[in-house]
Order: sequence, then structure tokens, then C-alpha cells
Amino acid sequence: MAFQVSLDFEGLPDALEPGSPAAIIREESKRAVDEGLIVLKNGLVKASPFGGTNTLRTGWQIQPAVPQPKRTAGSVTNATVQASVIEKGAKRHRPPSGPTGEPALGVWIRRKLGISEPKEVRKAAFLIGRAIKKRGLPSVQGLPKRFFSKIVRILEPRVDAIMETMSQRITERLSEE
Repeated sequence: MAFQVSLDFEGLPDALEPGSPAAIIREESKRAVDEGLIVLKNGLVKASPFGGTNTLRTGWQIQPAVPQPKRTAGSVTNATVQASVIEKGAKRHRPPSGPTGEPALGVWIRRKLGISEPKEVRKAAFLIGRAIKKRGLPSVQGLPKRFFSKIVRILEPRVDAIMETMSQRITERLSEE
């Protein structure tokens, strides 16, 4: 899953020399896109459910802005299965077992349900797994589908404000020359 922040510059010349107006625009756009990515990442981390292992929150990564001739783009990504399930839901399936034979839901069951006996954990995992196989996961923890997309839409005004500040910095730098 990835969310992107990008700026397109159709009117800029291809040759961007250091100190030229186009180079100033490129520098400031990279800075603004990177700032926007930080805002998105922090918002997504804060909105992410904690879960049993915290892997969802720690899974958010920033792919820094990459200036190209007429575009600057970067993204915030999360490759965890949990992010995909929360964003899109899941089809009916049987939850897997971990490499040690422990149910994949084991950590969550111990943390959320307070069950610590291994036999009881396996029993609870079987029952939960059977329900998932029967019904699927239309949403997780009562969160609506496209949960993270909605968080990004909520954060858009903050990213837009960063882009406005970038415009002001560009104007100031160009007027100094």
C-alpha cells in the first residue's frame, strides 16, 4: 500500500542549472514533498491500530522525494498484511500458523483476550480462524474500508499548506536574485 505526494512542473525547462530559477523550484519542491510525506507518515502511524505486535505502526516507511525533470514525487508505504486488510478488507481464508506452529493470531489472542495457556490459545485461534474463513474480514476492529485513504484525505489540507509555504519560499528566493 502506498500514498504519494507529488508536484508536476510542465512549464519548466529541462536544463536545470544550480542557482537558476528552475533549480530553486526543484530544491524547494523536494523539501515540500518531503515535509508532506512526514505529515502523512505521522498521521498514518498515529491512526493505525496498535494490534498485538505493533508491526502495522512500525511498517510505515517514507520513500523520499525524487526530483525528475518535470515532477517531484515521494511516497509513504506499508508492506504489512495488516495495512492491506484494514484498507481493503480480506476474502475468506484460514489464518496461517507461524514458523513455530503457533497460530498467527497467537500474540493478538494473548494480548487482547488475556489467554496465556498454549492449548487455549490454539483453541481460540481455531475458533477465530473458522469465523474468518466463514465470513472474511469486511473491516478490522470496526474500521471502515479505505480507512487509511480517509486519513490521507483528512491530512490533505496540512499538505496543501506546506505546498503554499513552498510557493512563498520560492517567491522570496527568486526576488532575492
